[in-house]
Amino acid sequence: MVLEGEMQKEEWFTAKVIENLRKGSHYYGDIVRRLFFIEGVVILLALPLYLHIITFPIFYIIGLAVLLILAAGTASPAQHWTSSLNLLLSMVGLVAFEWFALSVYQDSSHSDFHRTLCFWLNHFLALGFAVALYFSVKTARWQFLGKHISEE
Repeated sequence: MVLEGEMQKEEWFTAKVIENLRKGSHYYGDIVRRLFFIEGVVILLALPLYLHIITFPIFYIIGLAVLLILAAGTASPAQHWTSSLNLLLSMVGLVAFEWFALSVYQDSSHSDFHRTLCFWLNHFLALGFAVALYFSVKTARWQFLGKHISEE
């Protein structure tokens, strides 16, 4: 009898998961949208603070900020390519900003307040991209599983 009750619980749980997937309750694109918008604005606002530390063209940073804001504006649960774009941008942003934070931290030629600020700012931006990556993966998983469950 206990096994039968456990089986009913499993079936109930599976039915609830499928129901939630069909409802779209696992879409986290709105969180990613907010994170991307905030990160894009922070990147643009903080750019003058560490302009003398950057060793690559400024155009890349401005382009990334614009791309983040565009991705934030186009995020939609109806268009699956936007969740793939969010996933890609989250991965690239996490790696790039953490790499830059650590490279600035290791660079002994800059020992002023801007270096420390640049390190922490890029470190927190990388943290924001890590959170965006987490929610982007959850959204992509929901869209992938939801498509396959609705086909059954």
